[in-house]
Amino acid sequence: EVDGNVKSSLEKINKAIKETKPNIIIGSSLGGYYALLCDSDDIPVLVINPSLFPKETLKKNVGKELTYYSKREDGKQTYTLTQEDYDLFGNYDAIPKVSEKKDNLWAICSTKDEILGNSHIDALEPIIPNRITKTNEIGHRLDKKFIKNTLIFDVDEMTEL
Repeated sequence: EVDGNVKSSLEKINKAIKETKPNIIIGSSLGGYYALLCDSDDIPVLVINPSLFPKETLKKNVGKELTYYSKREDGKQTYTLTQEDYDLFGNYDAIPKVSEKKDNLWAICSTKDEILGNSHIDALEPIIPNRITKTNEIGHRLDKKFIKNTLIFDVDEMTEL
């Protein structure tokens, strides 16, 4: 499981990729950022509302206790974003990775994202114009209906390529 420490999270993700050799890598929000930065090689990557600029979006959360959005296997439901963890994000730039991965990269971006605004769309659209799907069906977070009706269809299409 990953957390707010970009360095240790990427180490865990890269280890899992090496061990499991997935057919696709999917990440949402900060997970989308991690999906862009990980060692995906030629594995298709789908990012959903990726937090491309975490130094901007997470700044207000430094020192605060935050709740994970999903139930975790380790039982932890909260974490504190430390200044040290926050500062590490300055060492990792997702935008060059978008260009590197553009042939194996797709994105789903909300036009009603209450956290990112349109920053993710503005950054991705010039690089992957034919691989970005914009939607107003969700905000920043995914809901079960969207996952069932839209996301599964998109992933099926991607894995058939």
